[in-house]
Amino acid sequence: MLSIIKKIKLSDMSDKGIYDMMDNMFEGYLLDNKMEPKVKFDVDTYSEEVKWGHEFLASAPRDPVDFIKALSTNFACPYGNLRGRILFNYVFKEFYSRFPLGQIWILEIDQSWTDLVWATEKENKTTTGIDYFGVPPYGFTGLQEENFIEMALNVLSFCVYPVFSSEITFPLSNYVICYFPDRGYKYSQMTENNSIYTHLLWKFHHVFDDEWTFDSSRGPKSAADPLIFNPINLVEYFEWYIETVDKCLCKLILFDNTTRQQTIMTLNGLVCDLFFSITSDMPFLSKTFFFNLVDKASNLLSESQTSETKTFQNILSEEFLLNELCRTIETVPGMLGNILISDINWATEQLKLDGLNSELLRNLRNSQHGYKNNPNRWASLGNHTCEVNNDITLLALPIWLYIMTSF
Repeated sequence: MLSIIKKIKLSDMSDKGIYDMMDNMFEGYLLDNKMEPKVKFDVDTYSEEVKWGHEFLASAPRDPVDFIKALSTNFACPYGNLRGRILFNYVFKEFYSRFPLGQIWILEIDQSWTDLVWATEKENKTTTGIDYFGVPPYGFTGLQEENFIEMALNVLSFCVYPVFSSEITFPLSNYVICYFPDRGYKYSQMTENNSIYTHLLWKFHHVFDDEWTFDSSRGPKSAADPLIFNPINLVEYFEWYIETVDKCLCKLILFDNTTRQQTIMTLNGLVCDLFFSITSDMPFLSKTFFFNLVDKASNLLSESQTSETKTFQNILSEEFLLNELCRTIETVPGMLGNILISDINWATEQLKLDGLNSELLRNLRNSQHGYKNNPNRWASLGNHTCEVNNDITLLALPIWLYIMTSF
């Protein structure tokens, strides 16, 4: 369903085979008269390639982070078939001029996946009776299954807090381009921009927080060093993760249409929770979305609605974290796998130090509904400080990887 068809390094840029591969991806030959295309274009393809290639170079930001972000934008070139040539001759070469040790990977999505997803959306619109002005069911949620591969792969960009490690682009429905620079870049929700919004965020930093956060060595949630978590140090993990997404797709495609759609929409929602849990500096956001993530994980791992509460508590139990979760994460290769095992052990130890068990954590999650009308929850939480170490959110990525390998 999803495969890495080419890993490109700077030393590969003299390989004409890569140029041909990129040109074939975008069907550049349709612009060449020698192929007798069905529609003839009165353009000089080489001149247009040079024109729009130089346009890209002239507009490419000088700042390295801005440049990486700009890689996901579309070219102004009106001839989409020329895009492969422009990518190879201008975009890729400019990328390597800035990140000579970086890598570019080309992924292919099997057409059968796209065909199934689109056909099912049309089928549901006509057979279920759920049709809002011609829009497929749940068509405006952003969680539709057609977005799953994009959402799952974008995890590569933010999986290590607070390091921006890659830019994943989707130039065609069945191809993906992954840009891995040779250095990581640190981001911060709370300090990156001196804006009014950042100023307002700081007024809430104490909510759902450690009592002493920002005032002692315990501090905010643990942050990775961008120098150590250089994307090139993570390529083993990146490859494993892409293979894991592929295996997940191969199993999901066997589900009946309704079950598959329900499952994938839940997975997409889980990725949204994962993003905010990992990337947020503000404890309230990070922990709230972490509990949302565990909610969806318990939905996916339980057999019925009535068993979701028990599954939620099991996911946050010491036995599950130190045994079943660790066994899964031990399969993650490279440096990141070892770090994630350490994170699980560390977060579990902090939960013990804070006197928290899975039942208390469930009650704390349910406090998001309010504190009235449930005397048992009020008493249970009232007998505890409700302090939850910020590093509980380090469990978010391991739980996501566990879910992805559980199908």
